Amino acid sequence: MGIFGFFEKKTEARRKGAEEEGSELDAYAGIRVEVTTTDGYMLFAARISEVEGSSVKLCQLSGTDPGGESGPIRVRIRGYSSSDKTAVCMEGLIMPVSEDEWKAEDIVVTRTGNDRAYFRLDIDLDAVVATSGGGVGERNCKLRNISLGGACIISDYKVEKDEMILLKVRLAGDAPESSIFCRALRVTEKGEDGYEYGCQFLGLNEEDQKRITQMILETQRGGRNRDAS
Repeated sequence: MGIFGFFEKKTEARRKGAEEEGSELDAYAGIRVEVTTTDGYMLFAARISEVEGSSVKLCQLSGTDPGGESGPIRVRIRGYSSSDKTAVCMEGLIMPVSEDEWKAEDIVVTRTGNDRAYFRLDIDLDAVVATSGGGVGERNCKLRNISLGGACIISDYKVEKDEMILLKVRLAGDAPESSIFCRALRVTEKGEDGYEYGCQFLGLNEEDQKRITQMILETQRGGRNRDAS
């Protein structure tokens, strides 16, 4: 059986049943997701472009080719549904369709809720934050962690919950400064450290998404290399 035989061997009754009943996955068409192995190793970022029954097509946006020549790969797929305002976690099997497209089969939604939708990378980056209220200008801050969905920011200036802010940060040493609009979902006083914001990214562009994904992948590779030595 060829590498695509696994997906082609589906009964007509199953396809017709899925078409008649619709799919609980329809609500997630178009969302950006993170694809990881079952042990939490990030493979790539993608967008769900098509839904058919328990199958979806993933358009890879950034990351590396995880292989798959020997058969399907079991993965976890995590993303955030802006319409439902909830994180969604799924599991299934993926196989390549082309260089930047994957087909995911037998997808099962394992959890939805308000938990984190994306893998978070602990970092310590200097950045600048400006608020939508005006009058305070730009304030220096620190990024404590980052993901494809948002970041944790430490600043001496307090913002209000749900306030819009502009984050300016250099995500890589040779990259231009990124300007990312965010919403402060959580604000916590941290004593002498000032205030901690749990922020959601709004409209993260593809270049910044690629840079964040690359940061995560490089950190993962570094950790694996240390474990192997």
